[in-house]
Amino acid sequence: MRTRQKVNRWGGFMYEVELCNGHCVICGDNRQKYLVDTGSPFSLAKSGEIGLFNQRFQASKALLGVSLKQISSFVGTEIDGLIGADILENTEIIFDFLYDPALTFYLNGNRPNSAFACHELFDGRGICIGNHKGLMAKLEIVGSVPIINAKINNQDVKLFLDSGAKLSYIHPSFVANIPSEGKESDFNPMYGDFETNTYTLTTNIVLSAEIGGITKPIKYGVLPELLQLPLQMTGVQGVVGYGLLKDCITSVDYQNKAFCIYPLSHPR
Repeated sequence: MRTRQKVNRWGGFMYEVELCNGHCVICGDNRQKYLVDTGSPFSLAKSGEIGLFNQRFQASKALLGVSLKQISSFVGTEIDGLIGADILENTEIIFDFLYDPALTFYLNGNRPNSAFACHELFDGRGICIGNHKGLMAKLEIVGSVPIINAKINNQDVKLFLDSGAKLSYIHPSFVANIPSEGKESDFNPMYGDFETNTYTLTTNIVLSAEIGGITKPIKYGVLPELLQLPLQMTGVQGVVGYGLLKDCITSVDYQNKAFCIYPLSHPR
């Protein structure tokens, strides 16, 4: 994986993405491979620091006793670090997994306030995204992790937005009377490996009163009871990850506490 970082005309740092088993990996400075994980409060690095945006950031070497070697094994490719909220909290991230997957980072609320900001792709194609009327919602952040609002089964739910989650998760009450579509394996640093039944639920991502939201089918699992407790303590009913990000453009702005989603397709 080559380092493909460039600075676009608005000062955004752009990185090509390698999607590994539903995980978002970028190549930072010095060809170091990093997992981008909005669900992690902390960053990790083999060397104790992460090179990104032409800067160096201090990072731990393990998380809850779990090494990067173990995380690499689960992700499916060797990574040199994990980028968490301690770095991301000063950025706006544009996730674009639709075509030639790329991430664009704007630092310290620095994206232009024009009606549109153009997310330039590496192959020269471009797509206009930005402050589309009705597609921006207020972002809540709890414990450094972003939370979005949704409706499932006509119930209001709060979901952690976790770009490190290959599978989304929901409280078991939402799937109590639904037949499982099969089992999938997953991993959590607090718990280790586990298996879960999976269910596809129609999910309405709430954006504004004008359009209500955008409806998407998302596959969910159910977390082990031990991992459900931290969610319940924060009033959050689930976690959404790659199932949301994979076929849309999504913007997470930590500085201005704003969330945008763009269900657009690139011209081919």
